[in-house]
Amino acid sequence: SGYIELLPNEYDRHNYYNVLYDLTKIGQSTAVNTSKKGYNRYRLEDFDYSLDGETKAEYTILSMMAKSEKAKDEYKRNLGYLIQDANQKLALYIIDEYRKENKCSLSKIFDETDDDKVKDVITTLSTIENIPAEYDSSLFNDAVSKVKEEIKLRKLNVLKKKVNELLPTDETKANEYLKEYLELLKEIGGNKNGQH
Repeated sequence: SGYIELLPNEYDRHNYYNVLYDLTKIGQSTAVNTSKKGYNRYRLEDFDYSLDGETKAEYTILSMMAKSEKAKDEYKRNLGYLIQDANQKLALYIIDEYRKENKCSLSKIFDETDDDKVKDVITTLSTIENIPAEYDSSLFNDAVSKVKEEIKLRKLNVLKKKVNELLPTDETKANEYLKEYLELLKEIGGNKNGQH
């Protein structure tokens, strides 16, 4: 975090510390999410379920995709990838269902797949209360933004590791990764505050 001190702007520094704090909390980030205004604007907190923000977002996407071809199209156009492996597989099954049947039935996918992890996701989706199933474009887009942000945070984490590993031996290479890291950090910081 020595590099953060080089940032000229107090506000930026504060912002980057928040992002770094998030980085260390990935997977258990509910407390962080609710404490920052705008970070989790959408109504995913309404779930009666102790899920982290990323999982809620992915479940929202899957649930809406299963109910609405619009959501499926929007997913393909705007995201196309989920972080959690079983969720990603289920998304592909859902897309395939629409292609074959022009509609989607999660119980049919459940019966036809032999992937237990995908079955688990389908079971979980059916038991979560208040999960928004009908397509709601603003909620869907917020969930997509959340997943995109998590993907960037993971990339940030990888870059941070690379910088730390390379610093003692190859400063030039470390600086290349650091530059990429700071650009990504700026991008995430900017998005969080509605700037571009």
